Amino acid sequence: MSDADTIVLLGDVIELREGPVAGVLEVARPLFERLGAAAAGKRVVLVPGNHDHELVEPFLARQRPSSRRVSAKRNSAVPAPFKMSASKHL
Repeated sequence: MSDADTIVLLGDVIELREGPVAGVLEVARPLFERLGAAAAGKRVVLVPGNHDHELVEPFLARQRPSSRRVSAKRNSAVPAPFKMSASKHL
């Protein structure tokens, strides 16, 4: 990865069917911490897969016009480092 300008993660990066979102993310945390260190200064693109909806929904809800916003209460257990935020790459 040292020569890469962009790192693309193609959907279903973690398996959200295996348990509660917070628990699955906690198990995946070491991988993402290592990936974050290796990707420092690089563009990272996450292409959401069909099992990533619980991670992507808060971001999508913020993008919808206020009249179409949907509650994302199911995502309240997601640890803060994993909550998606709007960026020019998403």
